[in-house]
Amino acid sequence: MKRLALLLCVAIAAPALSGFTLLDNPNRKWTNDSLPIQYYVGDQPPFGLTNEEVRDLLDRSYANWGAVECSPLTAEHAGDIPNQPSFGNSSQTIINHEGNLASGVNAAAVTHAGGTSVPYNGVPFRNITAMNIIFNSGIRWGTPEDVDAPNCFNVNSYLATGTHEIGHGLGFGHSCESGEACSDAARRLATMYWSGARCDGSREDLNEDDAAAVQAAYGVAVDFEMNGTAPGEVRTFGPVPLEIAVRIPDEFINQEATDGSLRFAEFDINFGDGSEHSVHSNDGSSIEVTHSYTEEGQFTVSVVGRGFDEGCGGDFSAQARKVGEVLACAEPVASFEYRDVGDNTLELVNTSPIGAFGCITDFHWILDGEEAEGISTYEPTWTFDAPGSHTVTLRASGPAGSSEDTQTVEITEAGEGCASSVAGRSAGWLLFLVPLGLLRKRR
Repeated sequence: MKRLALLLCVAIAAPALSGFTLLDNPNRKWTNDSLPIQYYVGDQPPFGLTNEEVRDLLDRSYANWGAVECSPLTAEHAGDIPNQPSFGNSSQTIINHEGNLASGVNAAAVTHAGGTSVPYNGVPFRNITAMNIIFNSGIRWGTPEDVDAPNCFNVNSYLATGTHEIGHGLGFGHSCESGEACSDAARRLATMYWSGARCDGSREDLNEDDAAAVQAAYGVAVDFEMNGTAPGEVRTFGPVPLEIAVRIPDEFINQEATDGSLRFAEFDINFGDGSEHSVHSNDGSSIEVTHSYTEEGQFTVSVVGRGFDEGCGGDFSAQARKVGEVLACAEPVASFEYRDVGDNTLELVNTSPIGAFGCITDFHWILDGEEAEGISTYEPTWTFDAPGSHTVTLRASGPAGSSEDTQTVEITEAGEGCASSVAGRSAGWLLFLVPLGLLRKRR
C-alpha cells in the first residue's frame, strides 16, 4: 500500500547532499521559536487502534525526528479535538482519521508555511506554522507488535506511516519517487521512501538518509559570503586574473556549542580550481580569504566547517548547502571564414575559439561598416546587392571585453560560387550558447 503525502501547491525538488529531498517552492522548516510543535489529535481513532495507542505512537513518531544528533525538533501533545477531516487549518497542527482518502493512500499531509523567510545554512526557508495529517480509517492499522506478529493480517504500521507523514510536515520530501530509479539502498530503506508494505515495520525508525535531511534543514549550519555579497548571492564573473574574497560570517565563527565553547574549530575552503583547500583555525576573529583565478574557466567555491560539540555527538563536519559560482574569462578572440555560394551570397562561418561557457555572450556581424540590426547571430547567410569587394567584421563580446575580426571579401558574379580555404568547418555544437538561424536580407 502506498504512503503518499498530499502536498497542496507544493512541488518536490531535490537540492540534496544525499538522497533526501526538501519540500520546495520554497524550502520550509520550523523555527526554534515555534518549538515544541503542539499538536492536536482527532477524537476518532482509525480502525485497529485505540485513542491511547494513537497518542503513544504519535509521540514516538515525533521522537524519531528529535532523536537525530543535534536535532532541535520537539513536540507536545496539546489535547484531543473533534475529528476534523480537513487540511485547511493553518494555525494548529491537527492529526485526524477519516475514510475519504483515495484507495491506496494510507495517509496524507499538508504543510502550512507563513510569509517569513528564515535564512539557514545559506538557504532561505519559509517558516512552517502548522501541519495537517489525515490517516485513512478505511484500512487496518496496528502497533509495531501487531505488525511483527506471525498472524499479521494485512496490518499497516501506524508508527512508520506517522513518522513518514510528520517528516513531510517538517519539510521533507520523498527519498525516491514512484517510478524513479532508486539504486541507493539508504534511499530505498528510508522512512521517507514513497511507499510502504503491509506487515512491514522496517521503516518505523529513521535511517542515515532520513537523518541527513534533519541535519541539512535543522542541524549544525555553516555559511559563507563571496565578494562582499549577501548570503545566497554567490555568483561572480570577470576577466582573468579574477580575484575573489570568501568570508565566513561572524555568527558562525562565534557560534557556541552546547557546552558554551566555540562550535567550529576550523573552516575548509575549496576554490574549485585544483588548488589545495585553505584551512583556517578559528580563534573568534574575522575570516576572509582572497583567491585569484589566473586561467579561464567555471569554478565552484565550497566551504566545510569542522568542530566538536558533545551535545551533537562529538566531532562533526558541516558543509554549506550551496556553492559559490565563479566564471573567469579570457578576452574573446573573434575569427571567421566564409563561403561564396553564388548569387551575391555569403555563408559566414564563425571560427572564434570557445572557452568556458558564458565567456562569450554575444556575436555581432558588421557589413560594409553598417551595424545592421538583427545580425547578432552565430553564422548568418547574407546576400549583398552586387558583386565585388565588401567589408565584413565579426565582433565577439563577453565579461572580459570584446574583439573584432575584419576581412575584405570578394563576391563573384551570380552563379560563380566558390569557397574559402577552410570551408566545411562547423561550430554547430554551440547551439546552446547563442541564437542561431539563417538571416537572409536583400538591400
